[in-house]
Amino acid sequence: MDSLARPERAGVVLRHPGRPIPSRRRLLISTAPAAGAAVLTGLAATWWTGRAESGPPWFPLLWIPVVGIAWLVLGVTRAQRPFLAHTQQRTDITAARHRALRAHRLPSSPSIRIGAAARSCTQLETMALLVAVGATAAAGAVLRPGLPWLPVLVVWGVLTAAALVPAGRSWAYLRLHEHPVRPHLS
Repeated sequence: MDSLARPERAGVVLRHPGRPIPSRRRLLISTAPAAGAAVLTGLAATWWTGRAESGPPWFPLLWIPVVGIAWLVLGVTRAQRPFLAHTQQRTDITAARHRALRAHRLPSSPSIRIGAAARSCTQLETMALLVAVGATAAAGAVLRPGLPWLPVLVVWGVLTAAALVPAGRSWAYLRLHEHPVRPHLS
């Protein structure tokens, strides 16, 4: 058993701790199929319900399966990496990532360092999916303006805005993880 899998002092428990953390580029490439699924299913749903002038009143609820399909595709095409074993560790990981970004130095604990990178990967994937679905909804609103787009666009705008700051921190942490700052030798 790998030492990172066991709880350690000031550490977190990881599933698959031996897997490498993907680069930011690899991570975004792995989200492309899910983004494509969101675009295709979102535009298909828009076309299917857009035959009527005003569309059905339940149209905003149709975006729940669109997101579900995209999320399932993301689960299949997701880049391999470690995962947090317990969801309650997210606050510890977030605090450690915040300290690392302020100090421009990775955490000393290997499990926290890897856990923060894995959590950052998840947040970037979520942001990529939110942007893809939001762009699809915006394109659908332009193509079929008679449909009830306001609830879809408002909900998606709020979700994207809420995910923006954590995604920015995730991007910065993964940059630090890929290119750690070396201490100066005096």
